[in-house]
Amino acid sequence: MVTLGQIKDIVMKQIRVPIDDDAASLWNNASERDRRNASRLVSSWLKNILPGSKRDRLKKEFFENMREAGEIAKANGLTPKILERLLNEKD
Repeated sequence: MVTLGQIKDIVMKQIRVPIDDDAASLWNNASERDRRNASRLVSSWLKNILPGSKRDRLKKEFFENMREAGEIAKANGLTPKILERLLNEKD
């Protein structure tokens, strides 16, 4: 678990990101506290959506696991028709 003290110790780097006029105006008029909070949110968001992010790696791993499971199922005789019948079975 991350504590508030650890969050304050995080070193922030500067990047340039093009934004629309409304967002720029909001940023320019925001308090320093609001800017820090927004920076942390943007940082967290980028770490979750950009290629190479933890989420990206987990997504790739998930699809690789699904591909492997499909190959194993096929090697063990599972066909799309059998799978459909199994999925439509009532308990």
